[in-house]
Amino acid sequence: NSDTTQLQLTTFSDGPLGNAAINGFFYSKPDGYEINFEESSIIVNNKKWILSSKGSIALKNGYLIADGVNLSNDNQRISMYTQPSDEGNWNNLYANITEFNMGDIIPFFLKEPRLEGLISGKVIVEDPMGKPNIQTDLQLHQFYFNNDSVGTIALQGEYNSVTKLMNAAID
Repeated sequence: NSDTTQLQLTTFSDGPLGNAAINGFFYSKPDGYEINFEESSIIVNNKKWILSSKGSIALKNGYLIADGVNLSNDNQRISMYTQPSDEGNWNNLYANITEFNMGDIIPFFLKEPRLEGLISGKVIVEDPMGKPNIQTDLQLHQFYFNNDSVGTIALQGEYNSVTKLMNAAID
């Protein structure tokens, strides 16, 4: 048994987070919830991002399940999916990032120092619904720090939510 709702969420805004049109189907099931996306869009910093169709996110019996969730704007891409963990009884969340312009989103969270550049790489969130740990392996290209050109940076990092410790290596 499940209840199905067709989702058509449309927002309008004059600000940097502009119009959005989120489309899909929402399913309420005895073991959780699921949304299957149809092609959708959102405006961020005057750039139209497309959420491709056929991606899905589900919460079933306390597990996060994502498959084929893809956001794109020209050459920028963020793809998300989950896979069962080798270390525990949960799914890990993976995000593959390609040429993401950090200057489009960082100012919403951090005004100073000014950070700009293109991010590519992978982020892994282990046990996202429990005690999440985050691992990153990223490359920052055309990186600028307060308008000074730094060039290319490799960043590997880890965050442990239990110990609240973060480790990072920057090359």
